[in-house]
Amino acid sequence: MNVLIADDHSLFRSGLKSLLDCNTSFALCAHPDVFDPKLRRTADKHHYIGIPVDRQALEQKGIAIRLDKEPMTIAPGISSTGEISLKNDFEAVEADFYLKKGDDFPADTLADDRALILDTEKGLVVLLGCSHRGVVNTLEHVIEITGRQKIHAILGGLHLGKASDEKLARIVDRLGAFGLEKIGVGHCTGPKAFVALANEFKERVFLDTVGSVMEF
Repeated sequence: MNVLIADDHSLFRSGLKSLLDCNTSFALCAHPDVFDPKLRRTADKHHYIGIPVDRQALEQKGIAIRLDKEPMTIAPGISSTGEISLKNDFEAVEADFYLKKGDDFPADTLADDRALILDTEKGLVVLLGCSHRGVVNTLEHVIEITGRQKIHAILGGLHLGKASDEKLARIVDRLGAFGLEKIGVGHCTGPKAFVALANEFKERVFLDTVGSVMEF
């Protein structure tokens, strides 16, 4: 059986419904909050950005659903981070994400954001989804749950398109402590953040684009 890892609402909005049209032989691994009604506020309006298929519909199609806040072992050498703690004072979830609870719209802390950890011959590789909880928070969480002090590579979105110069500087400074040999960025990272990372880490930084091939 294949395994689908859900890092946050964006995966479901873009891919899950289409996947169901051609494949129902997989297990869905996600945070317990992943089925919450998720909204994003723009121009004084709330737009639904959550899952287009409810849990009952998935189960009726025979999808095995695994919901847990804790790290999950997916296969030998592959695990999820589980829920990522918000520990530092410079990474926070953007304020335009909300939940619908009756007539109320409480803030969504996107606790369902997480990452995959690959234990490779060259060291740990962290596959980031959107890094809503912060790339530094994510990597420090990986260090904590694995007991390893070095991360070989990160790949994915860093969600820094709107980051201030001060926030970028602090993130770049903290990333240096993880011993990263490769930093593959794309999706929601943003050009300013890419330049800041490239200026600091030189050839270790690259755009993680469609068609890229990486071996570890």
